[in-house]
Parts: sequence; structure tokens; C-alpha cells
Amino acid sequence: MSTFKIGSSIQAIDKECGIWLTGKIKKIDGRRILIQWAGYSNSSWVASEFVRNPLRRRIISAAHVTLRTLQRGDKFRKTIPSGGLSPPLVVENNDPFLCEINTSIGVTVKYESIAGELVQSDDDDDDTDDAVVNDDRDDGKKQHDYGTKPKKRKTVNVEKPAACALRDSDDLNTDAITIATLNDRVRELEAANITLTNTVATQQRQLDRQSADLLAIHQRLSSIESRPEPQQRQIHQPWLPSTTAQPIIQTPPPPPPTATPSRPSVHPPRRLNSEDDLPRDLILKLLRDHEDTKKVSKHLLGYYFTEEERLRCNVSGTRDAEQLDVERMDIVRQQTFKYSPVAKGLEQKVWRSCEISFDAARRNRKRDLKRLSSLDNVTRD
Repeated sequence: MSTFKIGSSIQAIDKECGIWLTGKIKKIDGRRILIQWAGYSNSSWVASEFVRNPLRRRIISAAHVTLRTLQRGDKFRKTIPSGGLSPPLVVENNDPFLCEINTSIGVTVKYESIAGELVQSDDDDDDTDDAVVNDDRDDGKKQHDYGTKPKKRKTVNVEKPAACALRDSDDLNTDAITIATLNDRVRELEAANITLTNTVATQQRQLDRQSADLLAIHQRLSSIESRPEPQQRQIHQPWLPSTTAQPIIQTPPPPPPTATPSRPSVHPPRRLNSEDDLPRDLILKLLRDHEDTKKVSKHLLGYYFTEEERLRCNVSGTRDAEQLDVERMDIVRQQTFKYSPVAKGLEQKVWRSCEISFDAARRNRKRDLKRLSSLDNVTRD
């Protein structure tokens, strides 16, 4: 059963000249194949056993190139390794791609083993072209030779079909390589496109979140700025002279002064869920620095504790220092995460870093005050 397909390029033996030529399959009929020869206008039927897939042409020396055109019936001599030449051999099939000739006696000869200068063609046998006349003087009759001059065969262009076969084969290989390379490139570009699309989507989500946060901050700032200023309370000043006579009332003497309290007066604790408790300038600072939790916590610590308390006390109450008021510290913590929110699982870690910054700021402030006092003493001296 033939494995060839219509339209495919093949190599086959031309039955007229006995040379392997290149062509394309036009029709398949059982074990016969109709071939359109490359470089020629004619086509012919060839048995499938004399058809093969295209082979690359073997490279030979320039001295043997002319052997590609030897046709069926041509004669040549083969060089003998021991020296000398063989008897004339007749070409049966010539394969210009494998560069070998099959003779009529079944011997295959490579081009390199042929004595090129002694190649002899039937068309060149001019000594027999006139049908040699035998002068039979005894009979007085003329008798022609048995042979007749063979018809002139067509010139077979072997180089062109061979070149076509190589070009077709190279084109097929090149096209296959090009298609594979393009497929790989397409896959790479698709993967890069997916990665870029995911990156753009992620950045777009982040931008949307930041835009929403910025809009919320602007709305809060607008609401704070549009809030009316609190009216100042009129302080009653009894020492100012009055236009009307007032009766003199004897006030009881003030009680004796008590002992100095251990803590100075501080701001009273504020309510947690109302922004009215915080001054406007403090709220603006908290909104401005909402991305830095440490700054927010320091602003609130300075509001709920006086400077003297912050110098005298620390968070833990160790190292010869008192502890900051726990209730007010809870207020500072809640207000900190209200204006600078973080994930619930990170609040403990973030607040610990804020406490460390409180103690570090206390130590730095005490060191600066000590340095200033020493400078003052030096200046006085």
C-alpha cells in the first residue's frame, strides 16, 4: 500500500532515461503513481517501488558532475583498484542524488570509481550510424547492418530537478523551524501579557484603595473646617468696678493649704468616641500624619500628659521612674488606632513600638535638658 500523498514532492526513476528525477504526485492508482516532473511539461506513470521521498544530493568533485546526465544505455568503464579498467558497462539506472549508477548486470558503481575520460554514449557511436555496408564481392550484393541508428533522446536536466529537490527540502525544514520558533515566541508573549495584566490589575486595586482613603480624608477635613468655631465663654471678673453699688459681703477665710499633691494637675480624661473632645489643630495633625502611627501616638501622648509627667514617668514604671497613668494610656492607644488604623493582628506589635518610642523620646529629652542646664551653669560661672 502506497504511503505517498497527492501533491507531495518525491524522487522517481524516469522510465524513458533511467535517471532519478524530482517531481510531484498528481494521481495515485493502486501501485502506480502519476508524476509531474519538475522542470518538464510532461508527466508519466511510475511504479511505486521506483518512487521515494526526496534525498539530499551528495557532494562530489567537479570532475564527476557530468556523470549525473548519463542515461539508460550509455556505456562507461570502471577503474579497477589493482590497476586498469573494466570492460564497458551499460547504465541501467542513474541516481544523481546518491551519485551512483546501477548497471545492466546488477552492479552498483559510485561516481568516484568511473573513469570519466572513457565514458562512451550510444549517441557517440558514429562508426555504426551509417549501417555499415558489407561488400560481399562473391555475391555482388550490398547488405546493411542489423542495427539502426537510435532515436535521439531528450536532454535530461538533472541539475535543475536536484536543485529543486534540495530547495523544497530546505524550505520544508526552514518552515518547520520558523513555525516552532514563532510558536515559542507566541507562548512567551502570552505569558508576559498575563503577568502584565495581573500587575496592572493589582496596581489598579491599590490605586482605588488609596483614592478612597484620600477622599475620606478630604471629606473629614472639609467637615472639620466647616464646623463653627466654639464660642468663648465670658469670664466673670468680680474685681472690675461695677456701675451699681454692691453690698459688701464678708467671705470666710480660705482653708489652709494642703500638702502638695504627688502629681501635678493634668488634662482630665477625654471621651473616646467624640471628636469634639480634641482640639481642631490636634485633629488636623492626626489626619495629616495618619500614615505614621508613631507620630499620631506622640501627638496624643503630648495632649493627655504634661511635659513634666512625660519626663518623670515611663511606660513600665521601672529604672527609677514612675509609670504613666494606665487609664490615660488606654485612651491614647484607642485614639491612636482610631486615627491610624492597622490590622487587628498587628495592633499589639505596633503599640509596643510606640511605647518604645515614648521611652526613647523621654531619655533624649532628659539628656537635652541636662546638657542645657550644664551650659547655663558654665555661662553663669
